[in-house]
Amino acid sequence: MKKIIKKIFHLIGFEITSTKYIVSPPDAFEDQKKILAGQKSVTIFDVGAHHGQTALAYTKLFDTPQIFSFEPFGESYTALTNTVKPFGNIKTFNTALSNITGEVEFHSNQSSATNSILPTHKEGAAVWDVDLLDTIHKIKVPVTTVDAFIASNNISHVDVLKIDTQGTEYLVIEGALQSIKAGKIKMIYMEILTLPTYENQKKFDEILLLLRTNGFELHNIYNTSLTKNGVLRQVDALFVYTKI
Repeated sequence: MKKIIKKIFHLIGFEITSTKYIVSPPDAFEDQKKILAGQKSVTIFDVGAHHGQTALAYTKLFDTPQIFSFEPFGESYTALTNTVKPFGNIKTFNTALSNITGEVEFHSNQSSATNSILPTHKEGAAVWDVDLLDTIHKIKVPVTTVDAFIASNNISHVDVLKIDTQGTEYLVIEGALQSIKAGKIKMIYMEILTLPTYENQKKFDEILLLLRTNGFELHNIYNTSLTKNGVLRQVDALFVYTKI
């Protein structure tokens, strides 16, 4: 009888699959919560905070985490401060993070969510089918490193280094290598672009190599984004320090 029912449904365009083989998509935040289960205090660096969406997600996920949110673009920083104003556990900083300290040129694009230190790649619009990467103007913004910030603020450890900096994630990691080698960073949750979006962005395998050679292993990938032709163009990834 089961075979007959399956055949009937197949003829009208439906397939019946056993639910024991259906796996729910992984949840990056729940995975981080499981890894840090039982830890009383959690410290998070929210690099590329934009309007504070991720900071709020972490505030709901953990019991009063200490969050340091970094956003270099003035208008986005204003929105960020307004978003997190009710939360005393979130501190905001109007600066970029990279592998240098000082000042850097910053590209303000059609959509503030696509702003980057890097210029937009000529193929970016085709990859994303939108013109939101078009640069409106360039500005100068302050920049520092994770290592410099940790040292100047006497931060003992970072449980989650979240990075969403539109193509410069590799540079942020380079600016955190001293802290990584000292075992101060437990997890890195980051966006990785896999198709040309910004000039000089690092490739997926280059990022994997940098993290693996510095003690991190890939835990899982999330939120995959594909082109209309089914090619991977972006993914979020969670890396865990092997000595955690």
